[in-house]
Amino acid sequence: MARLVQRQGTKGPRPLARALAALLAVAALGAASSLRWCYAPRQQGGATQGSTGPDPQQQRIPKILHRVFLSGREAFDALHDRPDSSIRAEWDDWCRLIHEKAGWKHMFWDNATVNALLEEHYPWFLPTWRQYNKRVLRSDAIRPFILHRYGGLYLDLDIECYREGYDMLAGADIVLQATITGENITNAAMAGVPGHKLWERVMQALDKRRGQDDPTHATGPEPVAEAFYSLGVVNPPWYKDEKEGGPEWYKWAANGTHSWQGSTIRVHRLGQWYTPCWFSEQHCHLEQAEKRKAGLLATQPLVVGHHHYEGTWWDISQKQGKENDPSRQDNKPTKRLR
Repeated sequence: MARLVQRQGTKGPRPLARALAALLAVAALGAASSLRWCYAPRQQGGATQGSTGPDPQQQRIPKILHRVFLSGREAFDALHDRPDSSIRAEWDDWCRLIHEKAGWKHMFWDNATVNALLEEHYPWFLPTWRQYNKRVLRSDAIRPFILHRYGGLYLDLDIECYREGYDMLAGADIVLQATITGENITNAAMAGVPGHKLWERVMQALDKRRGQDDPTHATGPEPVAEAFYSLGVVNPPWYKDEKEGGPEWYKWAANGTHSWQGSTIRVHRLGQWYTPCWFSEQHCHLEQAEKRKAGLLATQPLVVGHHHYEGTWWDISQKQGKENDPSRQDNKPTKRLR
């Protein structure tokens, strides 16, 4: 069971009563969400691609924010506290506070809690899990299991939140983030109801790639993209048909709202949700920094956060010596929330 994390003004241990209350709250939340938000196909007429689907204003995705750093909370704090680190404590703090203010729960996952999750609920995956020889592989692979069990919103720790953004989840059972051809659909930001079959297909895609060690192919964006396109709601970007519009169509194939077996799946395009910029578009990252400083974030209502592509899933030793991208440096908030 993951622990509910609430960072205090000091780094001292939390009182026992507070810790027990937090654990009980998460346990109750997991049980309640399994009953209240469990995936169940609806019988209303299906939506066509590009429509909002049935019950567009009904909020079905539970308000749980998931973050993963397998080395643990203290190791993550040590990482962003390093003078040469490009990871900002404020990104995590603001995401947590913004969501907690809007009634969300916060679950922070480490090695102990993810192993407990797999052992209790997904023991069939343990042989594959134990073959992963890199932390990034495990950090990637655990995400669909967390969302399948609890539902909610998963965000990488190098995502800065501008606002809560629950309106971007309205009427959807699954919400994904598109990028561009190649990665196509990222696993840095994903949301959905617990028990949805898409998460099961991602799990199957992971298991099929057992033995591979390239993160992108083995556990990262590609298994998520494969699972999404296996639903058949759109042709994949490698589907070649000039009538579809050529290369530009391939680039944006996944975008839109799709109906599948009574559920609604929304894919936000690059430039929306948590990815206003592709990782190599330095000019775009700089523009986001300037908008933030100038208080102009409200001019882009479909952007609720900023994925900085800093690789928080790396080991601390891997982060050492990493050169900071100036587009991220310029976006450093001025206040640390401790």
